[in-house]
Amino acid sequence: MRRPADLELTGALRARARAAGLQHLDVRAVDTVIGSALDPEPLVVTGRRLLAARPEAVVRGLGAAALLGGARRLVLAVPDDLGRDGPAVRRAVAGTGVELVELPAAYPTDAAALACDLGGARPREGGPAPGVAVHDAAALVHLDGASRGVAATHAFVTIAGAVARPQVRAVPVGTSVAALGAAAGGAATPAWVALRGGALRGVLAERDDVVTAADDAVVVLPHDHPLVAARRLPLGDQVRRALAACEACGTCTAHCPPALLGHRIAPHEIVRAVSYLRDDLTPALEAATRCFGCGVCEIVCPTGLSPRALYAGVRAELARRRVAPGEGAPPAAAHPDRPGRRLAFARVVTRLGLGAYVPQPPWAPGALAVPRVTIPVGAAALAVARGDRVAVGDPLARAADGTVVPASITGVVEAVADGQVVIRAG
Repeated sequence: MRRPADLELTGALRARARAAGLQHLDVRAVDTVIGSALDPEPLVVTGRRLLAARPEAVVRGLGAAALLGGARRLVLAVPDDLGRDGPAVRRAVAGTGVELVELPAAYPTDAAALACDLGGARPREGGPAPGVAVHDAAALVHLDGASRGVAATHAFVTIAGAVARPQVRAVPVGTSVAALGAAAGGAATPAWVALRGGALRGVLAERDDVVTAADDAVVVLPHDHPLVAARRLPLGDQVRRALAACEACGTCTAHCPPALLGHRIAPHEIVRAVSYLRDDLTPALEAATRCFGCGVCEIVCPTGLSPRALYAGVRAELARRRVAPGEGAPPAAAHPDRPGRRLAFARVVTRLGLGAYVPQPPWAPGALAVPRVTIPVGAAALAVARGDRVAVGDPLARAADGTVVPASITGVVEAVADGQVVIRAG
């Protein structure tokens, strides 16, 4: 049972997190809290660079996360090749009770995998693993700041791929994708496309799309790169390719992360599911909702198909039909060979055609200065109007639960419309 003093501290920290603008924070009661500074995929090194630049903040944030969830066990997962950054990280951890775990680069090493491997958690249908909370390095730095009354006004973003100066840096929330490309020295080709979230996990982004505090990467690629072409391929063409080329070999299922965690999903069977779009698509829907969207199936498929895209299509079709998923059977035990079936980064880089780009962009000190930001506020109650002057951290809007949407730059409110606040610096 938690002591009243601990509960009081937890309540105060939650209030500060809301005042700082921290959204979607995992505040469940847990036994273990895990911080991750691992590289989520090739080219994206936000966590490791942030850990090297602010190791004490990451460790303090992990302690704050443990306080929120009442966790007794704290784990910090870091890359096993920190090199000269290693000593500073170890000094930050020394004497804190945090377990430091060094892991090799492999894909994927996401929250579900870490909860299973380091937290001993069994997966759960339709939600996070019970008893374990996983936070990335940026979330921990933001939580550390919130505990000291500092608003989460900046995102920490890797800008990589076909740019002149790949880098990792702090950027104001609401900065456009175009401004990120310019900050990295501009694209190496005039016809470029950005993938927001990374080459594997990311989605196609327009140049006027803006980053949120949760974004960690923007990867710029030539418009004719195979990854871009694959993202743009219409679903009908995806289905036709699958019907013509799928060998039902099962390689995708053998490497599928949710399947290896025990979820009932078999990507090689999706072809049959989408071949006959009947009124009763419950089995296909149940499998589609278990897809993590990691793209491992695309990497290992010998014929270059994308079960991930087909699952996304099934989800969209069922949403259009307003068909809700059934309960489904609970996940089975994780496959004993699961850790060995992760993909080495070298294989991923080769398969995706990313070998020409800087694999580990450096940290760029100082926050990016931008002339304008567009900050999404959604349906939150507005606290400003056009023409108001705001400073960094000032509330722009407040959600029903009290969570604040803070200004990320100092300037004048230029526009308030369509769930967004535009601020001009100055």
